[in-house]
Amino acid sequence: MVKHYQEIARKDGLPLYLEAGTDYSWKLYTKLGFETLHTMLLGEGAYNADGKKEVGGSGFKLRGMIWRP
Repeated sequence: MVKHYQEIARKDGLPLYLEAGTDYSWKLYTKLGFETLHTMLLGEGAYNADGKKEVGGSGFKLRGMIWRP
């Protein structure tokens, strides 16, 4: 599905933006040519790395990414 939208964006000369909330999705989007623009730590002290509620949790990473044709 991502490759489909990359092809449309390529024809129109437009970038694609997305957020990767897991290591799996981040690795997948990286393989598809997306670059990481920024990594944020969300929920520190209240959620764990898997995004599950946890008192004193480490928080979870959210990565903003871009793909340019």
